[in-house]
Amino acid sequence: MNSPTTDPPKGKSTAVIVALAVLALLAVTNLVVLVAGDDDPTDPYTYGETDYADRRHYQGLIAEAVHYHDTHGLERTVDRYSNPDTVRGEWFVVIYDPEARVILAHSNAPDLVGGPPLGPPSHVEDGRTVEEAMAAVGSAGGWVQFEDATGPRTTWAVVRDGLIFSSWARP
Repeated sequence: MNSPTTDPPKGKSTAVIVALAVLALLAVTNLVVLVAGDDDPTDPYTYGETDYADRRHYQGLIAEAVHYHDTHGLERTVDRYSNPDTVRGEWFVVIYDPEARVILAHSNAPDLVGGPPLGPPSHVEDGRTVEEAMAAVGSAGGWVQFEDATGPRTTWAVVRDGLIFSSWARP
């Protein structure tokens, strides 16, 4: 006697698809962090005082924010990363529009959203502004080290759709 074939319940196939998507996201995030982290960690201009674990955390946080932007769009990304609940320990995300000179999202200080960066422009060692240095890293991302009113700072930045996604630690 032959039994009729049945399709798996939709809930199970959806769960499998979601699980595969999560695994793919984790694999891509790890690859981005692995490839982007191959610079010389002894170069003080590249990394400053940031230790190895912190560097990986910065990169992973921004890979996640960029992926969220790519899958959910700018409006939802700005809403998400303007919320202090997205601060992880001492690390947070800033999304900046360099053309409009406006902060679109700031997990650590949502009151800064919609305004320009505070204070005079900070500069990196070669004389460029921090904004220029971050914009120059492109979609592959890069480290930018500078000094502002709070002291030496290091940030991981990635440019996506003309916006700068950067990760900071509270001073």
